[in-house]
Amino acid sequence: MRGITAAVAFMLTVGSLFVSAAMPPYVNYQGRLMDGTNLVNGSVGLTLRLYDAIVGGSLLYEDSNNVDIVDGLYSTFLGDDTVSGTLTGALSSGTAYLEVSVNGAALEPRERVVSVGYALNAGDVPGNVFWRASGNAAVSPNDFLGTLNDEALSFRVQGRQAFMLVPHATSPQILGGHSNNYIGGSSYGSVIGGGGSTNYPNRISILAPHAVIAGGRGNVVGDGGTFTEYSVIGGGESNTVVSQGTTVAGGQFNAARGVNSTVGGGNRNLANGNSAVVGGGSGNRAVESFATVAGGEDNVASNRYATVPGGNDNTANGRGSFAAGQGAGALHDGAFVWADNSSPMVFNSSGSNQFIIRARGGVGINTNAGFTDALTVNGGIRASEAVHAESFVGEGSGLTMVNGTNLIAGSVSNAAIAPNAVTGDKIRDGTISNADVAANTFWGTGGNAGTTAGTHYIGTSDNRPFEIRANALRVFLASPSNGAPNLTMGSPDNSIFSGTRGSSILGGSNNTIDVLANYSTVAGGSMNYIGSNAVGSAIGGGNQNRLTNTWFSVIAGGATNSMGEYSDNSVIGGGNHNSIGPNAEGCVIAGGRGNTISNNADFGTIAGGWSNVVSAQYAFAAGRQARALHRGSFVWADSQNDSFRSTASNQFLIRADRGVGINTTNPIVDFRVFGQTILGSNIQASILTSTNVLNLMVGQTTNSQVNGITFWEQGSFGMSLGYDGTELGNDNKLAIYSDVGVLRFAFKNNGYLGVGVADPTNRIHVFGGAQCNGSTWINASDRNLKENFEPVNPAEILEKVVALPISEWSYKMDDNSSRHVGPIAQDFYAAFRLGDNDTGISTVDPAGVALAAIQGLHALVQQKDAEILELKARLERLEAALGKP
Repeated sequence: MRGITAAVAFMLTVGSLFVSAAMPPYVNYQGRLMDGTNLVNGSVGLTLRLYDAIVGGSLLYEDSNNVDIVDGLYSTFLGDDTVSGTLTGALSSGTAYLEVSVNGAALEPRERVVSVGYALNAGDVPGNVFWRASGNAAVSPNDFLGTLNDEALSFRVQGRQAFMLVPHATSPQILGGHSNNYIGGSSYGSVIGGGGSTNYPNRISILAPHAVIAGGRGNVVGDGGTFTEYSVIGGGESNTVVSQGTTVAGGQFNAARGVNSTVGGGNRNLANGNSAVVGGGSGNRAVESFATVAGGEDNVASNRYATVPGGNDNTANGRGSFAAGQGAGALHDGAFVWADNSSPMVFNSSGSNQFIIRARGGVGINTNAGFTDALTVNGGIRASEAVHAESFVGEGSGLTMVNGTNLIAGSVSNAAIAPNAVTGDKIRDGTISNADVAANTFWGTGGNAGTTAGTHYIGTSDNRPFEIRANALRVFLASPSNGAPNLTMGSPDNSIFSGTRGSSILGGSNNTIDVLANYSTVAGGSMNYIGSNAVGSAIGGGNQNRLTNTWFSVIAGGATNSMGEYSDNSVIGGGNHNSIGPNAEGCVIAGGRGNTISNNADFGTIAGGWSNVVSAQYAFAAGRQARALHRGSFVWADSQNDSFRSTASNQFLIRADRGVGINTTNPIVDFRVFGQTILGSNIQASILTSTNVLNLMVGQTTNSQVNGITFWEQGSFGMSLGYDGTELGNDNKLAIYSDVGVLRFAFKNNGYLGVGVADPTNRIHVFGGAQCNGSTWINASDRNLKENFEPVNPAEILEKVVALPISEWSYKMDDNSSRHVGPIAQDFYAAFRLGDNDTGISTVDPAGVALAAIQGLHALVQQKDAEILELKARLERLEAALGKP
């Protein structure tokens, strides 16, 4: 059939793709045949062949049969009338191309067979190339469930992620539980077993390889700036580990911060020292290396090797000290203190290496029988030195070897005590004079009169401390030092280490200022700690706040906030679980919860919020999960529970789902400004549309010579709108450029539009020469713009014009009152084959066709004129022969 063309559809017949017995072995092939411009009807021989190349190549399969065609449409099967090869074999060989032959004439080009046809191969899948829902048999040791590339493998339940395996060159990550759970990219070999929730996901930060969170929710390993390898959280809620080899087995709001430290469970416990241990309980702290608190409530082990086995409100503050019971204070090195619960008062050691006991019910050795004495011993007591007793019960002969019955009344006379036997040296300073009992030699309970400042004072005149008590409990302690004294007020378990000068604890309970933390202050609160060498620093109050070896820094309050060493001149305003890492000078966290300024992030700022991170100098973060990771970056994140990170230095980034407004409270769009706006160069922002995300860059275009605005979409080419003011007056213009800076449109100040023309000279001026002056269209017709000249046959064109249908019609988009006369584009194209499609007619071609037709008509008129002249001459000769005038 001459000039046959085909439009086709290639599809798989309906059937199961998974049960091989039900798989139809055919491919449905449909199409439309045309002979020139006419639809084919009748029966034709149709041959379908599969090749391995689009041109030439090897024949893989051939199918041939007769097909009935109605109005050009037909449908047949590929695979039911095989001539050579097998269909499944051809489709299994790789890329395949289909050639259609009609009555022996092959149509071009061949068509590539895509995925639908290959679905036939599912019928030949062996039993163990996939994992069956009912289980597999005969599984070999080499079979596995997983991937062969570097993409993560996800397992879902009810369409939601429940488990993910993330590949890594060193060791894969295993991420289970809620889809918001997170493992940082550099934390290879780490595992989150499960748990987590929308607002409280479990998180393993970067720099935490081989870390584990077994379950629970809101648990965090690492702070993004501290190496936290081999750390473990067993479960529970809101537990934190931030050092290498640390463990929190479970519980709630526990933290292990020291290297290799451990918290077994409980609530709000802290293991801050290296290799420190808190077994459980509530509010317990092991704040120095190798310190241990086994359990109980509000106990503190604040020196190396210090131990509190349990109880309540006990403090082991001395090196190697031991405190147990209730209110026991082992404040000195090597002290052992046991306190019963008979009194709310603390029971403190008074010197090193003491072994002291408060037991109002008595102490028994080798006996548990009821007794009223302070010490009851069932057995002997041996002393190598003197035993001192202020009194004893009984006649005492067992101690003095003097029987009382030998001392009768009057047996010791006055003469036995010689005059002056009790001399002045037996009385303190040797004498008692009138001056010793004068009015201002002591302070009266009703106050003193006639005192002199600098002469009369309450305190000591030597290097011993001065103490004031209330109800027998210390409420004030002034301790001398080499310089300004240390002042300790409030609970007796507040302490300032010796070797410190000019420091103060003004109230609260269980607060500590360590050695050489000169001129530092704890204003109040409980279990706050200023570590050694923290000169001029302060903690305003709160609970379990801590700063160490940092000068002139402040934690104003809150709970469990911390500041690392050498973070001088830094401030934490309050909040909970906020931290400034080591070597981060001049940093500020105003408040919030779980905010972190990492190591070396000097002059970083977090204004507040939840779980924000600053890890570079001069950076700012605020909101929820804002991550200012680069120098000088500013990151604001809204309430969405997902991290929002900087990607380069000196960025200003905002995530605001409901828009950013300037001088407006209703932005409506992502960024809205009310009032005058002046944008300089290289200003970047994001614009969220209803369908996709576009990028906008103000102050720079793809043409480097012009300032303006550039738009681009991820994965696509950009375009720019720029203003060119280099010319004067009407020559200034707005211009649109391509992604490589080529001009596409120019809008001149005089109203001229250039399409691909930088300097238009008419109302519309198109590259190539076409112009419009507003009234007429001027087509480009310069010989220099044309090529491939060929002569035409005016007679043939005239014949086609005569045959061309001409009708009167209206455009659908116009109202019916607007009428036009002319050909239809499809008829015009079929007659003359001019232009590049059959849906439009160029204004050039009808004019050319008309001129050629006129030439053809002119030739025809000349031919007819010649014939008329010849016939006229013949008529004249005939009339002459007939004798007619």
